[in-house]
Amino acid sequence: MLLHLFILLTLQVCHVAISCPTNEKLGVCDGGANFPQLYCPGVDIEVNKWTCKPRKKIRCVCSGELRRSMDGKCVREEQCGKYTMLKANTHQSGGKYGDTSQLLPVDNYERTISLLKSFSTIELLMMSEETWVQGDCICMKSVFLAAGIEGAERTVECYAYRKISGAPPKLQGIVGMERMLKITRNLDIEAKRQDGTIISIWLLEESNSRAKEIDLPFELKHQYKVHTATPTCLLLTFEPYVDGKPQCMLWGVRDGDDVTKSECYSASLSCANMTDTLESPDDDPCYAYDQYEKRGNEKALQEALAKIQD
Repeated sequence: MLLHLFILLTLQVCHVAISCPTNEKLGVCDGGANFPQLYCPGVDIEVNKWTCKPRKKIRCVCSGELRRSMDGKCVREEQCGKYTMLKANTHQSGGKYGDTSQLLPVDNYERTISLLKSFSTIELLMMSEETWVQGDCICMKSVFLAAGIEGAERTVECYAYRKISGAPPKLQGIVGMERMLKITRNLDIEAKRQDGTIISIWLLEESNSRAKEIDLPFELKHQYKVHTATPTCLLLTFEPYVDGKPQCMLWGVRDGDDVTKSECYSASLSCANMTDTLESPDDDPCYAYDQYEKRGNEKALQEALAKIQD
């Protein structure tokens, strides 16, 4: 039974890890500066999502003679010039909204509580690169659990690659291979009025009580200042500062709208070295994991209902 369960888990992981869109294949960092694929001019320099990092060594890359364009598509070499140049993932202050480095925090208390109590899945959309690269999460999400007076209990989910170990003798050949896992922890998040608005975070124990004096998972901090809050996004600031600017996390509801049009995004121009932390659904291993997990749960439910009806 144990062997059978291990095989099922392994099959699930392999399916998720190598599920790539058409014209793409699985790519693994091989010691170079960027993922091994052909690039349109400037993409490998200006778009840091293709840079090899310790926390992210596997992703889908363009296959054959296709090249990665600024728009993130796999195109033929002669098509490179047809795709407009996008902003690099790491952006600087300025542009349409001008210099926002002197923006002061406003009272976002009610809007922060409203978003924390939202039933929607909230995802980490952007983060200051200096802190983001220290963790090994490919992406992070949060799901609502229960409402509180000044906040809510929510999960925090980290999608990360982990090496397979401890396989039965017949499967020892797969030991050392990497698979994607979703690691979930429960948090108690509370908003307070204090020099603007702050949020405090506690890890919840199995008894559903706050854990005392314990580090939070996934490089999270116990307290953040709320810079901007809307019904669908939350921009949080934290120390240490980088070049005189605060580091930030931008969390939001991923509902198909362009995040660059949100109030939180425009305010994030005052933050230090913000970088995208999410992919499009066509190039997102975390999205593929969720879809595979959803199909598995639906199948299990159908099988359980069929047994009840028999």
